[in-house]
Amino acid sequence: MTRRVTIRDLARAQIVEAFNRYNLLSRPRGDDFLSAVDARIEEIVAFPFAYSILWGETRRVVLKNFSYVLLYTVREYEDETVIVIVACVHERSDSQTWRMMSQSE
Repeated sequence: MTRRVTIRDLARAQIVEAFNRYNLLSRPRGDDFLSAVDARIEEIVAFPFAYSILWGETRRVVLKNFSYVLLYTVREYEDETVIVIVACVHERSDSQTWRMMSQSE
């Protein structure tokens, strides 16, 4: 079975925004943030059901060394598992906002 990752436009924009924020503090910190995102996505691909469900099909994983979480969903089909990164949000942001982001297509 193959695994495919899709990053929603909203999540991509949030990742870029957070990168830019960290990059203003220090170039290495911005790069570290992107590395943390990449590492978590690799872990999600390897173990898509390892992280806890928040609601419905939406799961969350905290980025190591950063105050951000990735929200994602996993859908299994006959020959493929599709992982959708729906958002990258600060862990202290409003959970109702997280829910709305995860439900919008």
